[in-house]
Amino acid sequence: MPREQLFVVSKVAAEHKTNESAAKSIDETLEKMGLDYLVKMIIHSPQPWVEVNQSENRYVEENRVAWKALEDEYEAGKLKVIGGAVASTIFNSLILQT
Repeated sequence: MPREQLFVVSKVAAEHKTNESAAKSIDETLEKMGLDYLVKMIIHSPQPWVEVNQSENRYVEENRVAWKALEDEYEAGKLKVIGGAVASTIFNSLILQT
């Protein structure tokens, strides 16, 4: 099957809240899958899993940094679409502020 016919999507784990860790996660995903790009990559959750619904901290600044890593990888041609897995005001504000 030609690569262009594969719609491959993955997620940056909720724990990746720095530019370096988010970018590394994307590169590791591409390497493991043997691909040069993904059709879509999303940030899995605004909070690390150990804190989901347990904390008021929504990691706004950290998510902006992780979002920037997705934008950088998009600009580099490694991602065709970027987004957030959880429809929330956090991700909506990230998109509107970038």
